[in-house]
Amino acid sequence: MIESAELKSGTSRFAINKETADTEKAEQLRVDEGTPLIAVERVRTADGRPVVYSLDKLTESLIQRVDFNSQALLTESIYNILQRSLGNVIEYGVTRLLLVSAPRHVTEKLQLPLDAITLSIVHTDYNASDDPLIYSCEYHLLDAFDFMMWRRGPTRIHSSINDVA
Repeated sequence: MIESAELKSGTSRFAINKETADTEKAEQLRVDEGTPLIAVERVRTADGRPVVYSLDKLTESLIQRVDFNSQALLTESIYNILQRSLGNVIEYGVTRLLLVSAPRHVTEKLQLPLDAITLSIVHTDYNASDDPLIYSCEYHLLDAFDFMMWRRGPTRIHSSINDVA
């Protein structure tokens, strides 16, 4: 996304932590509560400016199945790593978009005033088999990106000749 805006992408903060799935994460990743997870925390930069705080959650068992070099996350998309290492392509994601006051830890990491409004993006990404792979919470600076959404209409209603009359 940053590079498509013709900006140089980077990472100013990077951490990997272990945790266990609470009710929300277990539901999103379709695992039992208490399942071991890996949390990947990053502050992504555009031309050196912090613009996105992201926290990606994956099951520890998924990471253990790949040749996972955590340092690659400093420069490479987590999607690319999963595809290259597992052959799992993210086919789609279910996303919730909200304008929110950034939590204190986010304002600190993105160098924002305490009352800053950000675009919160919470989403779960799925492979072609409809298996959830990543559950993410992100905060984006409003002035850093132009978000566009493509919406698909309902499936066409097929009418028969009898319906036309």
